[in-house]
Amino acid sequence: RNDEAIAVLRLNPSRDSADTRFRGLLGRNYALLGRTAGMKAELAWLESRPGAALLGTTTLERATIAVNLGRDHWDEAVGLLEDALRQGQGYGIRRRLHYFADWLPLKDYPPFKKVLEPKG
Repeated sequence: RNDEAIAVLRLNPSRDSADTRFRGLLGRNYALLGRTAGMKAELAWLESRPGAALLGTTTLERATIAVNLGRDHWDEAVGLLEDALRQGQGYGIRRRLHYFADWLPLKDYPPFKKVLEPKG
């Protein structure tokens, strides 16, 4: 159904806007389908946006795309997640990530569990 999601997402008028969540969702679907060119285009768009200026939103989306590339990319995803948290993604996202579908495969992955531990 990811291919159907892409078709619907591409109809969205925010396609060319600064809607980072939308672009991340599109990139995740491309990653899940193995559509490398589309995924790379969305990653490039996200990378061109300043993560810190957007409170880590673009970095979090890049991390979530990396998760969907498979186990070989989990360390990259966790590293990007840590960057996103340093850039401003706060406790709200940290306490919810463990049940986001994209991140479920990492639920028992020690580096991911460490990031989710409450801080301070």
